Amino acid sequence: MRRRLIRTAIIIITSILALMAVSCWACTSRDAGAPELVFAVFGDSRGPLSGPPVSPVFDEVLERVNETDASFCIHTGDFYVGAPGSEENSRWQANLFLERIERLEIPWYPVMGNHEADGLGWAVCQELVFEGKPTYYSFDVDNCHFVILDVYIPDAWTSLSPEQMAWLKDDLENTGKAHTFVFLHPPLYSVMEFSYSLVFNVETEVRDQLAALLVQHEVDAVFVGHQHFYSTLRYQGLMQIITGGAGAPLGTPGGEEDLPYNLDEVSRYEALSTFHYVVVQVKGEEVSIVAYDLEGEVIDQLKIVNIFEIDEQELGIPISSMARY
Repeated sequence: MRRRLIRTAIIIITSILALMAVSCWACTSRDAGAPELVFAVFGDSRGPLSGPPVSPVFDEVLERVNETDASFCIHTGDFYVGAPGSEENSRWQANLFLERIERLEIPWYPVMGNHEADGLGWAVCQELVFEGKPTYYSFDVDNCHFVILDVYIPDAWTSLSPEQMAWLKDDLENTGKAHTFVFLHPPLYSVMEFSYSLVFNVETEVRDQLAALLVQHEVDAVFVGHQHFYSTLRYQGLMQIITGGAGAPLGTPGGEEDLPYNLDEVSRYEALSTFHYVVVQVKGEEVSIVAYDLEGEVIDQLKIVNIFEIDEQELGIPISSMARY
């Protein structure tokens, strides 16, 4: 009995220490003890359709991200409201966004969203935000490979052109890195309570082809935005993280029982409607993902070792401010 109590106490203490370490990621200064690689992800910083092009909330997100140990960050798209019928207005909005994101103290990488890409906006965004470079690309940092996709190229709206798909297959086959993360704007699997935005989602046939390719190459996670809340969904072996809470008007995620998918193949579903950002730590084979609200509170956390997820809720670690649907 005494031995069992000691063993239980050790487990509890270890869990508490793990939570304390995770909670400090967003508030510790960069120093020699920083994790091997830390990066941040957020998306949908646009304002309301009838308001400012860039949300005032975005400034708070940038402040919080600057306080983390992240060495760079990725914006999953919808930088600003957009003006599909006006090149001049599109340029003004793009420049306004670029002025705002200059507050970041670390490098950032863009993902094309539907708002800035609509109409005349794609060419303007590609010129100004992407600095004239390709809107789908990849790069490596340490033992990680990062892939950015664009499903709003004018001739392949809500799809991947044959050229982009061929490029992606070649890219994934030749990475050679221990971890791979993929980014695009719309979710592969929508979790909204209603489907007002299906016109902007990836075509179903392309989605299934893309999802199968990502699972085949053991992608650690795919990060998306477009739906204005936080969510994680592991479906058919693919971990999808929606981080659309950088300032756009918040939306409402659906309940797990309402998901239009085979629930037997859903192994994780968490969702919360709040402004937020995500911090990812990669250390060896382990990937730790933590989502924070703008008060700095942890709203969700999980770990992925190789392609196997460990849900820290199941380990008995309390998660503050979390809602499960």
